[in-house]
Amino acid sequence: MLRVGDGTVKEATGTATWIPLTDNNGVALPGAVIVTDPNGLTAIDGRATPKLPAFLGTGFDRPEDLEIKTLKNGKQMLFVATTTNHKVFSIDLRSNTVKLFASRDTLDMATGAPAGTQFTNPDNLAIDADGNIYLVEDQPGGIEDIWLAKDENNDGVAEAIGKWASLSTVGAESTGLYFDPFKPNVAYVNAQHPDSKVDRTIMITAPCPKMDGDNGHHYGHDKGHDKD
Repeated sequence: MLRVGDGTVKEATGTATWIPLTDNNGVALPGAVIVTDPNGLTAIDGRATPKLPAFLGTGFDRPEDLEIKTLKNGKQMLFVATTTNHKVFSIDLRSNTVKLFASRDTLDMATGAPAGTQFTNPDNLAIDADGNIYLVEDQPGGIEDIWLAKDENNDGVAEAIGKWASLSTVGAESTGLYFDPFKPNVAYVNAQHPDSKVDRTIMITAPCPKMDGDNGHHYGHDKGHDKD
């Protein structure tokens, strides 16, 4: 469980600590809230336990999806979409530092002004071959967008976000955005629960200029400069 600072400030950023709920054998630590299901199976109550003073975790509104980015220097960044308050956070897993990666205050690439209400309910995350993070909104088709985030210096704070794709299928929600690891110019996204009741998977392709000595696909990774 993640605790930023003393755990009392909601959506806090800064130095964080990982708080264990179990011992090394998976046994619940003393004081943890235990629940029993109708079949007699027991488990830690993951909602009640983090609210106790002994385990206090930082509250984030509806953490929905995670994505890990590995930089060339081996450092890993964990990205978390928190849907309710329209924010995405980054966690430097080497220094255990939490930063606000993107929000409505992040600049829109198209206008140079804060994205504002155009950026709503980031729900799913994806990463491409160049290490770019994509933010998929949870909104009905017709107003839902997928945003590309730019973090050129890999510091865990996006300089800007821009609309990469928009879903027009009425009633649908796009989810499961996935970039083909063998064809970095190919992506797939699911359009689920449309009003038509016809779910589908969409393939998106982009021109990929042929590079000397390759097979037509240019593989990149982690644009910008890594920072420790």
